[in-house]
Amino acid sequence: MNSDGANLWIKKYVVKTTICLLLSTAAQGAAQLQHAPPPSVGMPAERLDCAAEILSSEVEPGKVGAAAILVARRGRIVLHKGFGVLSPARDSSPVVPNSIFLLASITKLVTASALMLLVDRSLVSLTDPVFHYLPEFAAAPREKVRVSDLLSHTSGCRTCFRKTSNCAAPTPRSASS
Repeated sequence: MNSDGANLWIKKYVVKTTICLLLSTAAQGAAQLQHAPPPSVGMPAERLDCAAEILSSEVEPGKVGAAAILVARRGRIVLHKGFGVLSPARDSSPVVPNSIFLLASITKLVTASALMLLVDRSLVSLTDPVFHYLPEFAAAPREKVRVSDLLSHTSGCRTCFRKTSNCAAPTPRSASS
């Protein structure tokens, strides 16, 4: 593989890996770790109880709708607990330690920061079509979507939580774009 081919492979790999890590790291990490008492890893149980109490004191009066906490040290989980309910509905299930939360907008900060690091290192260009990195975007109407369109929410892609996740034609850019 020549240098350009290797760089393209690295770019694709980094972009895909960043996306996948955001989606799977927490769940997989928790599944691989074993539970242990806090003192066995040098943590005072009282401090962890305090952290749990802080979350509980925010959830119970409704300041925060739901929360979950996982604290691990030296490969051992020392606190893993859920607080509140999953939705405002009366029949909503309680949050359990392994509850899955819709993160949506929260991931934007991490993803955008990681992507801009790649841009800063000249590994990704904001003006490149997304299909340079994700071949799934090579078919119409996605082939016109640029990396910058994804960051500015002008790609025409529908939310990934609907049954279909096709992209419409990209939103027209202003003359200053």
